[in-house]
Amino acid sequence: MTSRRFRCLVFLIAVLQAATGVPQAQKSAAPPPKKSASFWEWVLRFTGVSATPSTLKGADDEVVTGQVWLTDLKADTQRQVTADAGYRSPVFFPDNVDILVIKHEEVIRLSVASQTQQKVATVRGTTKLVGFGRDDPSQVLLLAEDDNGRPKVELLSVNSGELVQLPYDPQSDRDRRMLEDLQGWERTYPSGTVYVKREAAAAMSGTVERSNVFWKQAGHDPVNVSRCELANCGQPSASADGSKVAFIKTIP
Repeated sequence: MTSRRFRCLVFLIAVLQAATGVPQAQKSAAPPPKKSASFWEWVLRFTGVSATPSTLKGADDEVVTGQVWLTDLKADTQRQVTADAGYRSPVFFPDNVDILVIKHEEVIRLSVASQTQQKVATVRGTTKLVGFGRDDPSQVLLLAEDDNGRPKVELLSVNSGELVQLPYDPQSDRDRRMLEDLQGWERTYPSGTVYVKREAAAAMSGTVERSNVFWKQAGHDPVNVSRCELANCGQPSASADGSKVAFIKTIP
């Protein structure tokens, strides 16, 4: 086949692909940020992140892994979502119903209604799920660590499982502060702020400290929404509509 005939054949194939909707190349479901957008500007496009973090930093989260629990703020009820333990960092899907959570290095979708699980992706070194995109609800912002233990911020597509790393400038004070804030467990939403706080609790051995999850709305006192007495609770997130809070509860 001559080179001219070959070029013509390639052109015809491309035209047919365009006409039939067959993609010519696999595109990333989570495109990298444009150079015009800074790291902190991109991060602000995800739920739970605030440009002006509250002074309610609370305690360091003592919870590593545990069971996923759910508090319905309107009904003032609690329920256990997972029978087993080993879960970390739950966040609500944009539908305010299902929950995305980490177990080992797998990112899993939990159906609260049926209590079924679906693996979304395997992310090596993942440490925390931050929240879903405000502009693109198929993307979730997550934190992970590289082989040297350095933190990195990535976008995960829950549809394809593809990952794209967000670059940040380690020389930028604003980028460093944003990265530090992402590593904490306080999250801010239009309807309120959720955070972790240690409190004294009475036990048979005496007074001990337990970590609990609190929900703070403007003009109202903070409310203990986890009410953990013998266990530690932490790693909270709220649904976008402010009706529910998910958290991790350790097994006493």
